[in-house]
Amino acid sequence: MYMKKLAIVASVIVSIFVFAPTSQAATTLKQLRVQVYPEYDKPSVLVMQYAFYNEQKTQGSLLLPKDVDSSTILACSPDKKNRNEQKHKASLAGDNYVVNFPVLYGIGFVEGYFPLTANGDNKSFTYAFKAPYNINELIVMVQEPAKSSNFTIVPQAKSKGKDENGFVAHQYDYHDIKKDKVINFKVSYKRAETAPSASLKNNNSTSTNKGKSDNSLVLMIGAVFIAGAIIGGFVYYSKSSNRAQSRGTAHRAPTSGKSKFCTSCGSAMSKNAKFCSNCGQKSR
Repeated sequence: MYMKKLAIVASVIVSIFVFAPTSQAATTLKQLRVQVYPEYDKPSVLVMQYAFYNEQKTQGSLLLPKDVDSSTILACSPDKKNRNEQKHKASLAGDNYVVNFPVLYGIGFVEGYFPLTANGDNKSFTYAFKAPYNINELIVMVQEPAKSSNFTIVPQAKSKGKDENGFVAHQYDYHDIKKDKVINFKVSYKRAETAPSASLKNNNSTSTNKGKSDNSLVLMIGAVFIAGAIIGGFVYYSKSSNRAQSRGTAHRAPTSGKSKFCTSCGSAMSKNAKFCSNCGQKSR
């Protein structure tokens, strides 16, 4: 699954094209995207964070809850010489793991798994997000597991709809979040199915996709800086050499006549999708 995880990182990075560095005394995140996937590929909760820094930093850190299994913590940055996720130093501080990693092109990524509580078919968990820095924009997306019911989440999301892969997702948008602010997301649902959502999705894929293994996914991330008309800014873009099916945000070509495209990142969307599964932008 590790290479599949990197595919999601690549797709999110591709969706952000222009970074305008600003001069600030304290570290500030231009944007932090958090994705929470219960029972996606394990019987636990996957949390992924994508950080876009305002400053041209060389080192960064993000926070994961203390109940995350430390052996599952991974981090990576887009590096032409190193395309694999890596384990980076994580230290426990209070209620969180502090994950340190090198930052390239103003981007950083971490992930980890934490347990959920199961009482028969009734499942629940609380994800306690803590802001590692001041954040200009925070986007949180929580996915409902396949074949689940009675899904509730507190606080209630303003946006809810199916993503490109058919999973129901709840999206939150926050602005001007201060460092150390804590937001708790309390989730409960009923699910008798024991197979992870990803395996159920893969079973419904075409025979071509069924034949692909995790290790067959080869990703190439490149960066090009363009100088010119935009004063004080630069453009970074990434390219994937193989867009095989990745974790819930793989780009897919919709059926002819039933397609539209995200106005934010340009990803193809199905006609009825309420928001983009790649970047989280609400459909217009």
